[in-house]
Amino acid sequence: MNSRCSVSFENTYLAKHIAERTDFGMVQGISEDCRGLVDVLENYARWEAPFNILIVDTILTTGESMEQAKAAMPPQIHRDDIIGWVVVARVEPPAWINAIFKLFNKSEN
Repeated sequence: MNSRCSVSFENTYLAKHIAERTDFGMVQGISEDCRGLVDVLENYARWEAPFNILIVDTILTTGESMEQAKAAMPPQIHRDDIIGWVVVARVEPPAWINAIFKLFNKSEN
């Protein structure tokens, strides 16, 4: 799997994995690299969860871009309604961000 998440079997699998574990009404991608994943995830958005915002990215290295996206949400969005998912985490993610694959040793953090 490359870091560019184009519309593909991989994106379908990743989106299904995320959607089975998270209720969300809207989805936002961090970078253009995850546009394909965002496109597939939009099919799983639930009208009954309109205020749950899903923020996705392909790789979490520092978490800074995810934190910036969360901070940029309008003030009427409750911070607990923002859910993060990344495909690969290179470091331990913050509590609000989930990772499909974790590529680190807990002793390294």
